Amino acid sequence: MKNSYIKFSVVTLLSFAILSCISPFEPKGASVEGLLVVEGDIILNDTTVITLSRSSSLSSTQPRQYVFAATVWVESSIGGKYYGIPKVENGVLTYKIPTAGLNTSAQYRLKITTPNGRQYESEFVPALETPDIEDVSWKVDSINKTTTFLVSSKSSEEASNYYRWTYTEDWEFTSRYSTFVYYDKKKNAIVDTLMNWYYCYKKGESSAICVASTTELNENKVYKKPLVTFDKHDDRLSLLYSMEVVQRSLTREGYLYWENLSKNSNELGGIFSPQPTEMKGNITCISDPDEIVLGFTSAVLTKKKRVFAYAYEIGIFEFNVDCPLMDSDRPEMWSYLKNAGYEVVAINELDGTTLWAMKNCVDCRVTGTKNRPSFWPLSHQ
Repeated sequence: MKNSYIKFSVVTLLSFAILSCISPFEPKGASVEGLLVVEGDIILNDTTVITLSRSSSLSSTQPRQYVFAATVWVESSIGGKYYGIPKVENGVLTYKIPTAGLNTSAQYRLKITTPNGRQYESEFVPALETPDIEDVSWKVDSINKTTTFLVSSKSSEEASNYYRWTYTEDWEFTSRYSTFVYYDKKKNAIVDTLMNWYYCYKKGESSAICVASTTELNENKVYKKPLVTFDKHDDRLSLLYSMEVVQRSLTREGYLYWENLSKNSNELGGIFSPQPTEMKGNITCISDPDEIVLGFTSAVLTKKKRVFAYAYEIGIFEFNVDCPLMDSDRPEMWSYLKNAGYEVVAINELDGTTLWAMKNCVDCRVTGTKNRPSFWPLSHQ
């Protein structure tokens, strides 16, 4: 199979929506619009999740263009095809392929047929074993008021010397103020409420590329590799934060691919920011070998580990929202305050004086949801 070489003499930018890009730039020469972008690895101990999208120029304001109605499957070197089922969740289209439990002694490749009839395939790659994650920890910088999460792997002589990490994250946070009353506009009255606007939840996933090589070390082990750093104002640190880290081994070719993207991301401002170097992937358009395709697909058994970090353990969170309180003892003003974006915080039952703050300071649903994760250890509703 021919290797696919992605050549950029100047800039190739994608609207990948993983990291923010730098200043607008329109490349000269080959168009960057409409390139097929393939994300995802073949996971032999879990479901394979593949995302297909199209690139666009940096100046484009259009949302990410997913490739619908494609046929996506995994093919084994010893026979067997495993087809993906398209699924849209939170506006993201993925193709989920049941690959858990496949023979780890075989080699695997990804095959794609797009609605326009073009066919794509990755190279056959061996299934890589991944060592266990030894620890996911965090380190607080009390001077700069930041918290860095780190990962360590167990030593393994059998596994590859190249690694990549991704993670998903869930966290519970609070609004600045808690309230037990609510302004009823129809009654023009402040009434008691059982609604909880104080505790909310958010979800996220890793955006930066995190890779490492142990080829220059005495043993095949990673120790306290930084994953991400949060400052004191990040609401991930306000109550309870959870990160599930996924560790996977890479081939040397896969490592070089992701390291190149990582360098361009860090140095130039985004994962698909200007890339002056030649970037080699392992996915080819077999209908047109000259077509540029972006992506590198590995076959791997991943390892996972989850950590919970409480705000009282980290101890650096500070609200960064200006939330002044406004008082009013005039019921005729309450409707105006509500329409201006305020919510009532409290009422003095003796004299009827009320305290108000902007909605984002009172109602956590402005930036979060009430969807508590099923595995969450706290029971706030």
